[in-house]
Amino acid sequence: MSGAGHADTPHYESRALYLRLLSYVRPHARVFGLALLGMIAVAATEPLFPALMKPLLDGGFKAGGAAAGGAGPSTPLMFAGALIGIFVLRGMLTFASAYFLAWVSNRVVLDLRAAMFNRLVRLPTSFFDDQSSGALMSKIAYDVAGVTAAATTVLTVLVRDSLAVLGLLAWLMYINWKLTLVALVVGPLVSVVVRLFRDGCAR
Repeated sequence: MSGAGHADTPHYESRALYLRLLSYVRPHARVFGLALLGMIAVAATEPLFPALMKPLLDGGFKAGGAAAGGAGPSTPLMFAGALIGIFVLRGMLTFASAYFLAWVSNRVVLDLRAAMFNRLVRLPTSFFDDQSSGALMSKIAYDVAGVTAAATTVLTVLVRDSLAVLGLLAWLMYINWKLTLVALVVGPLVSVVVRLFRDGCAR
């Protein structure tokens, strides 16, 4: 029981640290919300590629072939324009979300460094006798930026990548839900078999 408690301690400490880090984001909530909206918009455009390619692959590349294969642009030129439009839209949304997130990240780094400096100037001189100046400078200059960058990466994976996977999965369910369910069931089994075979070959 005690071992399980010790094993869960780093998880709870990491979650508490992340929640505490998010408290520094609260003063910049508006810009942070714009960054989240940009990530959601980028993830929403992810299923547009397979949706656009489906009628093209079904109907062929000849003029009018795509229209025969389903809804969508009817000529290769229109398909090319639609693809370029999607790339441009995704590029603009990705740039906007990255810009706003970097702005918030830099502000959080500035606030954390200011808070650490205000804390350091109030510590007794005995603390500085026991700590090296290089270690203190490293915490202020590098550790704060590293923690903020890690938190930004976690947020990007949690919001944008998760929504992109859900959108693509929803598109697959819309096209053929039976085949999608079969792939979801068989896929993990195949990965387990491949991993066991690889481990057996390694031995």
